[in-house]
Amino acid sequence: MQVLIFVALAVSGAMCLGVAALFGGHDHGDFGHGDHDMGHDSGHDGGHDQAPSFLSPRVFFAFLVGFGVAGAIASAYGVNTGWATGIGFIPGILMAVIAWSVGYFLFKQQVDSGIKPNQVINCFGVVTCAIRPGNVGEVDVSVNRQIISYSARSETGDETIDVGVRVRVTKEFGGHVTVRKEKVAN
Repeated sequence: MQVLIFVALAVSGAMCLGVAALFGGHDHGDFGHGDHDMGHDSGHDGGHDQAPSFLSPRVFFAFLVGFGVAGAIASAYGVNTGWATGIGFIPGILMAVIAWSVGYFLFKQQVDSGIKPNQVINCFGVVTCAIRPGNVGEVDVSVNRQIISYSARSETGDETIDVGVRVRVTKEFGGHVTVRKEKVAN
């Protein structure tokens, strides 16, 4: 019976971990921390820019898996309940640390992809599809350590800017920008 209890803990932890991985959003599972504003405007974004908590459900579920498997193995070898519980804590803590470490590593790999209005103005880019007088071309602009493609017109509207020419963004309208040739230093 003792083996079955530990196996049930391991299986339920694994199932919950699987559900959390498949359906758990990007909130890192912090307890009591969601997207609600609580009636105040403090410039707070719901905690999505913070590292995952060690007390998150995913870390707890990983602990349950390690605890349950180790406890079941110890019980199968005839170890009494107290010792099997103690033995289960060691791999449980190890699994929790590994789960938190993976979450923390993935968090550190994120890039802020939110481009604020007019943030692209004065950024540099390179023409990828020639801009002809009165027509739209395309430029790749470096913003927030990202390369973003924009439809582009020349600032004057009557000049040609060929592929490969370095430009500076002067105006931005959603996914469309106006650009001017960047002067080349001699």
